[in-house]
Amino acid sequence: MGLMSSAANANSNRVVPAKSCKQQNSKVSENKGNKYLRRGRSGRRTKEMVEIAKDRMRILLAQAENEIIQNRNHIRARRYVILARRLGTRYNVRIKKYYRSKICRSCNSLLITSSVCRIRFQGGKITYYCKTCGNIMRIPLGIRPINP
Repeated sequence: MGLMSSAANANSNRVVPAKSCKQQNSKVSENKGNKYLRRGRSGRRTKEMVEIAKDRMRILLAQAENEIIQNRNHIRARRYVILARRLGTRYNVRIKKYYRSKICRSCNSLLITSSVCRIRFQGGKITYYCKTCGNIMRIPLGIRPINP
């Protein structure tokens, strides 16, 4: 009786060979039709999701502005701007023009006067100079200079 139990233990410790690639591929092809086994979401974003994304973007950009003005924490403000931009790209929502003109396109820092950027008015344009990365943004004022 002792011999049978040791033989049973030897069989249970045996390594089972892995399935071949053909067996695995056939299993994957069977699951393609099952909608519950798919990953991610399909279809359009609902209006509620887009509205929530707009609200979150507005809150994140306002928090970024507060971080720079009150706490002088530029790293956290930059992180908030990156998160807001990522939300905008994911949900296909534009950032409001007020904030879009204040975001550096190369380093994602919020351009607030004297702390992060330098602003000049030159020849009908507003020139923003980012102090963190050295990028220059020129935005037309819509007023044409008078040429004599």
